[in-house]
Amino acid sequence: MPHPESKKCLIVVRTYPSPATSGNEVSCTAAITEDGKWLRLFPVSYRYLSEDQKFQKYDWIKCLVTKAKTDNRSESFRLQENSIEVLPGHLYSYK
Repeated sequence: MPHPESKKCLIVVRTYPSPATSGNEVSCTAAITEDGKWLRLFPVSYRYLSEDQKFQKYDWIKCLVTKAKTDNRSESFRLQENSIEVLPGHLYSYK
């Protein structure tokens, strides 16, 4: 079993939620790490995150991830949702 890795990353995209086989709705989230590498975080049950863990586009977050088992793309990781920490310093306000 892969060990979790700690990542600091900038959220850049979150897809519209869709139903999952587990019955929850999930979305796919794209982020860029501090060293410029892409991360594909899936699945993310965004609606069920605590309020202090709900990130927005252009938020920096710290989280634990493990390499995705069923997706061979190098950027694909499974997010440990209980590890999300939204960091101060939102980059851009897009109102």
